[in-house]
Formats: sequence, structure tokens, C-alpha cells
Amino acid sequence: MIAIIDDDEWEPDEDFYVELYDATNTDGLRLPGEDTKTRVTILDDDKPGMIVFKEKKLVRHPSNESECVVEVSRVQGSDGKICC
Repeated sequence: MIAIIDDDEWEPDEDFYVELYDATNTDGLRLPGEDTKTRVTILDDDKPGMIVFKEKKLVRHPSNESECVVEVSRVQGSDGKICC
């Protein structure tokens, strides 16, 4: 298990590598194969982000319908509660 410690400080995303080794092997070599090493990226979640429209183009809605649904997305951050 690898513990990730969360804090409230902004910092760039961070990468580290995890490699698998045979615990009974005394020569210290990684297990064979490309699937025994992987990169882990810790995403910074301390930015509030932005709310943007999901559709980038013009939204058209008939005037005879009483409700129009316009979807929004939260991008570039996820810290804290938001509403719109």
C-alpha cells in the first residue's frame, strides 16, 4: 500500500513510479515484463476549477417548450463545493 497524504496547499501534479520485485530474489532485479512498472500521477485537487458549458456551440430551444436543459461541467480543479 502507498499512502497519499492530502493537504490544502496548491502544488503541481506529481508523478512517481512503482516497480514490482520478487521478495525471494537476492539480486535486486525487477520482475521481468513491461507490466511490472507503472507511473502514478497524483492530481492536485486544491484548485476550485471552473464551470463551463458542456456544448461549445449555440444551443437552440423551441419557444413552445417550457424547459431548456443546458449542461455544464467542472474542469481544471475539484476543491470545494460549487453550484450554478
